[in-house]
Amino acid sequence: MPPATVETPVVAEPANEPEPQPASEPQSAVAPTRLPFNLTGDGINLSGEDSFNFVDSDYVPLQPYSQELQANAAKTVDYLNTSPDRQLTVIGRYHPAESNPSVFPDIGLARADQVRDYLGSLGASKRQITNTIWV
Repeated sequence: MPPATVETPVVAEPANEPEPQPASEPQSAVAPTRLPFNLTGDGINLSGEDSFNFVDSDYVPLQPYSQELQANAAKTVDYLNTSPDRQLTVIGRYHPAESNPSVFPDIGLARADQVRDYLGSLGASKRQITNTIWV
């Protein structure tokens, strides 16, 4: 069975300022992602509107992470910890025109590695997580 996957989208900060939100609703500090969070595999099916956000030509995710993303990341870690035989592939996306300031061969791998490190910081075994790219 293929490993579960999660994609890291390429997201630039919006060119236009977002419309002001009513005072009762907090504003998000990051731009919405082009691709939603999606993790499907044997025994898991997670999705969400928000995923890891990146500025063009940067590999460090914008923070703070939304509550939705934090919850999906925690569920992903729980899944990996209760399924030690399962593997997760993190797909780092990028546009070929982006520059790569990282030590990785391309910025997509650097982004995927940041997600892998974050999941590891939440308690996932990094041995269960591999990185790949999608241009």
